[in-house]
Amino acid sequence: MKTIDYLAHTADVRMRLRADSALELFEAALEGMNQLIKTHACQPPHSLPLKKQITLKSENLTTLLIEFLGEVLTQSHLNKALFCKLEIEHLSEKKISASIHGYPVEEIDEDIKAVTYHEANVHRNTANQYETIVVFDI
Repeated sequence: MKTIDYLAHTADVRMRLRADSALELFEAALEGMNQLIKTHACQPPHSLPLKKQITLKSENLTTLLIEFLGEVLTQSHLNKALFCKLEIEHLSEKKISASIHGYPVEEIDEDIKAVTYHEANVHRNTANQYETIVVFDI
């Protein structure tokens, strides 16, 4: 089970993520970011003709998650697209290898300028779920 809560913040959008696994946490993060960019845009049915490969290494799971979201956001801007599907080939505390699948979009609801490291801290909560806050600069 995964949950996404949007939290009030002065000039940014804060999102609290909770998931039972690291894989679900990455899926929830992608889903949550996409919901900000264009509400309900990843609801089926959609053909996903665009595919991009992402391989990242980082010092820990927190920075890996933020760098992953930053890379997806960059690909979204470069391709004027929304990447709705995530296929993870490898995920560890310090590395992700995955493909993202998406489709071109003409209009968006919110222009996310950056994914920040502010408040990000992937940890296990009292329910033994992975949890973190992600702040988007809009």
